[in-house]
Amino acid sequence: MVDSQPHPDSYYFASANRQTDYPEFSGTENCDVCVIGGGVTGLSSALHLSERGYRVILLEGNQIGWVVECTKCGKRMEGSFYEESDSANSYRAEQLGVCVVHQLMFALSLFYSISNWETKSSCDNYGAIKISRRRLTRIKPSMKCADVLRNIRTARKKMTTRPDYYHVFGHMDDWLSEDQLSFEQKLNKRCDVLAKAAVDVWIARKLARTPPRLRQLLPFESVAVLVNGKKITGDIAENVRFARGMEQARNFLVKEK
Repeated sequence: MVDSQPHPDSYYFASANRQTDYPEFSGTENCDVCVIGGGVTGLSSALHLSERGYRVILLEGNQIGWVVECTKCGKRMEGSFYEESDSANSYRAEQLGVCVVHQLMFALSLFYSISNWETKSSCDNYGAIKISRRRLTRIKPSMKCADVLRNIRTARKKMTTRPDYYHVFGHMDDWLSEDQLSFEQKLNKRCDVLAKAAVDVWIARKLARTPPRLRQLLPFESVAVLVNGKKITGDIAENVRFARGMEQARNFLVKEK
């Protein structure tokens, strides 16, 4: 690793574990997987792959764990994840991101016993922001991402803040220089990087033939309905009818033979 860009003076850097300098990479090396980037996702990928017996090389141009930090206190936090689902699409990905933000606000409310604090929640998907502003108390089963919306509703009831939801224009870094971006646009840019990195993690797990993870439940979600082994995220009846139709068609074709 080349120490080409030092960490800024912050609480994170001051309280972090002892820093280790690694030599600059040169020459050739053999490995099973090469991970580019030593952020949260890169480190997690390298760790899990190495624990499964793969020879992993991690390359990072700056400091390991390079992340976005708060402009006021210097503390920072970021993360990413992926979901394997038939319902997976860009809109659900945005809703899951909004859900995580609500879980974080709830956790802070509970852990620090904060009351009446101001928060903002932004997203570059206007549809996700629009439905969050409605603050729904009843989630219809037929609604898209009904499971995520119910989760957001539960977190909102438990936290001690009333978020100010607003839309932030995404991909503005395609048009503006870094110093022209607002703080929210910079965070949005970082979120895009983390989202793509999460997809890279999924690809790496597939290439390494890593066994699939156990199906995960959302926070506050104690039970889920599965049809043919797949979690139902919206209207249960529609999926049950489809599965039943497939079974009837299969039986009919078998009898015809």
